Amino acid sequence: MERWFKLGAVVMAIAVLVIAGLFWQRGLERSRENYATKFSLSHELVAARKPIGQPVAERLVIIVLEQIAKETLPEMPFLNALQSEGAYRPLISPPPHESKPTLAVLSSGAWPEINGVISDRFDRQIPADNLFRRIAEAGLSTALVGHRWWQQLNGPYFRSESLFYDGEKSGSLTDQQAFAAASELLQHSSADVFLIHFPGSDRPAGLDRLVENLAQALTWEADILLVITKDSLFAFGQRILPGVYGPAEFTDVAPTVAALLGIAAPTEAHGRILWDLLDLPANQRALLATSHSQYLAEFISAYVEIGGYQKIVRNLLSEAALLIDEAERFARAAMYEAAFRKAVAAESILIDTMHKVRQDLIWRGYWLRLPVVLLLSAGPVAGLRLLDGRRKILLAVGAVVQTGFFWLFYRLGAAKSTSLFLAVGIPAYLALGLVLAAVWGLRRLAEKTQLFSPLVPGYWSNLLDYSAALVGVFAGLLLTALLAFLATGSKLIWYYPQPALLALGKLMVSQALYLLPAVITPLIIAYWDNIPKETSSVD
Repeated sequence: MERWFKLGAVVMAIAVLVIAGLFWQRGLERSRENYATKFSLSHELVAARKPIGQPVAERLVIIVLEQIAKETLPEMPFLNALQSEGAYRPLISPPPHESKPTLAVLSSGAWPEINGVISDRFDRQIPADNLFRRIAEAGLSTALVGHRWWQQLNGPYFRSESLFYDGEKSGSLTDQQAFAAASELLQHSSADVFLIHFPGSDRPAGLDRLVENLAQALTWEADILLVITKDSLFAFGQRILPGVYGPAEFTDVAPTVAALLGIAAPTEAHGRILWDLLDLPANQRALLATSHSQYLAEFISAYVEIGGYQKIVRNLLSEAALLIDEAERFARAAMYEAAFRKAVAAESILIDTMHKVRQDLIWRGYWLRLPVVLLLSAGPVAGLRLLDGRRKILLAVGAVVQTGFFWLFYRLGAAKSTSLFLAVGIPAYLALGLVLAAVWGLRRLAEKTQLFSPLVPGYWSNLLDYSAALVGVFAGLLLTALLAFLATGSKLIWYYPQPALLALGKLMVSQALYLLPAVITPLIIAYWDNIPKETSSVD
């Protein structure tokens, strides 16, 4: 009777954990957007952002190769030529490294937590301002060959001749078809900006030839080509200074494109204009730099109110304001170079201030989460005292293997991010559980038939030894989740400034649903088969 009572208690505890975890996970999905940074700018400030100058090129062509990384450049001779003959600089992409958040950063110039797009599940227009709206309001136009996401995220700011493809309904659209559509647009459309997003951008050599063919249709004395990959920016053409430059951030792309078009950057954009690769007239450069610094000051003044940082950064904001005032005075006096230097100095202070505030918010969340992690870690550590020495070793081995498996899985690039809930991650964990279950099945079959005994490791001769190792796998999952939670508050790759307790439930439960059945099954069968007490009890 006592044995059945213990079994019932274990099953009930696991059932409660899974049911509670499911509610926890659903709550997380409903509330993810609540982790976005909350602030707003006045409508008057937004409406005041008018065009600053004129486009410096007749056409600006932007090609997005989302899945191409610098490791594939040896297979892409044309991009290599652009790197050596045009402007090249590495790009740092903010997490999470998923398609929609990345595209949203490109068009808004804002981190995901600010533009509101924090996962590929986002299915409506970006809450923040975006580059294509700014282009349209300046009287310019954009033609697009790309995924329907672009219009879904940015709104109806693309020309009618644009070609949208849907990855689910029209996945058969090939790179060649996208190239043909882009060539047609470049020949016949009067758009000022062309955005081309190839659907199958994981085939480097073929894509390189298509990009080269598109480039041959451009007039380098009048047009500008920007190629944006997963981690690089290539630029060539009118007003682009050749050279290899230092790293930039994805948030720098939208302000730089806006500068090339002579328009204001999106309202929430907080990146730098990449001045070192732009050859702009002195007066336009000074006016753009001064205006951009003014807009940054408005934005960052609102941002620092989130955590009550106004007093802490007051001196820095005052210093930036003085520099902006000096830049305006120099610009009015036609001292454009002096105005530019003052404005860029203010821009640097403002962006550095924002980074410091954000980092402090992250560290504040870290210290708030630390007691939670220590408390949650106490239970598994105390549970080790219930096992004998041999099973402690097995549990530890299982935990180490599980944690190592996850990190190796990520480092090899099998996943786009370290989220445990990715579609590519779930089958991997499920397969791991099935392998362990198969080992247990072999042990049972060997007992009955004596045919497979040589294939069954000695460690699995005791059913609870197997269970201890499998529980160790689950402990490794818990360890990964705890470290993730401690480091960032949610996924390992995603910085939420606030503690994200719900995310811990998602990380644990999503995989526990696959691993726990493999733990429960041998325990239930052990009791069902009345395994002798000395092999079915915990020493």
